[in-house]
Amino acid sequence: MNAQCAKRETTVIAAIRTQTLHVGNGVEPQGLDPHTTTGASDWGVQSALFEGLMGSDPLTGQAVPGGASRWAVSPDLLRYTFYLRPEARWSDGTPVVADDYVRTARRALSPVLAAEIANDFFWLAGARTYFEGKERDFSTVGIRALDSNTLEYRLAEPLPFFLELLRGRMGVALPMDVVTRHGGAEKRGGTWTRPGQLVGNGAFILKEWVQNKNIIVEKSPTYWDRERVRLQRVVFHPIENANTEEAMFRAGQLHGTATLPPARIETWRREQADALWLEPEQRVRFLVANPKRPPLDDARIRRALALADRSAAAHARTGSESTRRAEFRTHQWRRFCGQGAISRRSGGGAGPSR
Repeated sequence: MNAQCAKRETTVIAAIRTQTLHVGNGVEPQGLDPHTTTGASDWGVQSALFEGLMGSDPLTGQAVPGGASRWAVSPDLLRYTFYLRPEARWSDGTPVVADDYVRTARRALSPVLAAEIANDFFWLAGARTYFEGKERDFSTVGIRALDSNTLEYRLAEPLPFFLELLRGRMGVALPMDVVTRHGGAEKRGGTWTRPGQLVGNGAFILKEWVQNKNIIVEKSPTYWDRERVRLQRVVFHPIENANTEEAMFRAGQLHGTATLPPARIETWRREQADALWLEPEQRVRFLVANPKRPPLDDARIRRALALADRSAAAHARTGSESTRRAEFRTHQWRRFCGQGAISRRSGGGAGPSR
């Protein structure tokens, strides 16, 4: 066959030889500091670099052990004790210990840093009071290291989804000595998140970040579960337009996408369901009604709406897939993940409002 007529090998197929995963990551990340960023595109990269106490099964989405190998819960559901993996290491080779999580929580609750994720920690006893400056003794906050590999949380009240919360930014420890050395302990914009300086405990290490082009992470040689990590690198592509991302997926340029056009969900479900990935999201959506504008200025209408099926109304307004994350994943993606390519990739969390 004439070489010019031969079908050109796609990026997805070529990447198999180098064990590389190409994924769409939405918008350009604001940063790689888990405490000062809240976007999904930020967390997409951060979750490859940092492992939380809990993780998510890449195929089922269920909470699974991450940085902690096991845990115990008190009868009153207010005290959680986590037993860290003694073999866990930071990417600079130093052990990951319980005090790393305590120091990280202290930074997250620092009134000076005013971290966006501080409210995630408000579920802990005394955390809100400390953050608001009403209490200056951090030992009153419900987190402490019982020994180098045992971490205890005390909650302000029982929380059914506490383990799920620890899959996200709240469950991540930061290398506070490194953060402090590079000027980021209580200041935004420290240089500790740059390639060559970022130290993490995740399955990958930061290799390259070219703004508005890609972020490349490579397999970490110090990750405790590295033998199960099949991938050698992951390339995150910032693609803001969902239609563009879908086109790149169809062209074989991406193994997976960050999202997809909602109007296309039913088409893919009908025509190529094996490439469509839907998973539940933990979120609250609400509609705000203005009682000063017709027809809601009529008390009878408002009473009728109060008696209606509000869940159905919300779905009609926001879409039937509003509580699910939708994305594309190739067969290669699922094969890699099923064999531990991206081990226990975590999702984000939410806390009580301030």
